[in-house]
Amino acid sequence: MVITKQGQQLINTLREWNRTTANYRLVIEINEGVWDVTLTETGTVRRARGTGITFDEAWDGMTPTQFQR
Repeated sequence: MVITKQGQQLINTLREWNRTTANYRLVIEINEGVWDVTLTETGTVRRARGTGITFDEAWDGMTPTQFQR
């Protein structure tokens, strides 16, 4: 299995989370061929989201967003 640069970044992100005291949530969805990746620091408004036709495109397209209040 070949791991892409984006896949390696995901693995490194998960490893980094293990070293912090904050809590995080990762949601990866595929809906009708469109990937949606959302990373959230739970209990805060810190979130990043990206979409694309591949995981790599969704990961690279992640931008910070905020929760609707």
